[in-house]
Amino acid sequence: MINFDFWDLALFAYVFLLLYTWPIIVMLDVSAICRIKKCIKNKEYGRASFLIFAAVLMSGSLIFFMVWIGLYG
Repeated sequence: MINFDFWDLALFAYVFLLLYTWPIIVMLDVSAICRIKKCIKNKEYGRASFLIFAAVLMSGSLIFFMVWIGLYG
C-alpha cells in the first residue's frame, strides 16, 4: 500500500494543479503584464507594483515547474 506523508501529498497536489492549469495561469499572467503596462503609462505606480508582485508569483511557479520537469522529467 502506498503511504504519502503530508509534504509528499502537498507536492503532488502542487504539480497536479500546475500540470492542468498552466494555460489559465499563462493567460492571467499576460493579462497582468498588459495591465502593468497600462498602469505605468497612466502613472498609477501603486497599482502597478501590486500587479508586478502578482505576475511574479504566477510566473515564478510556472518557471519552477518547467525547470523541475527539465531536470527530473
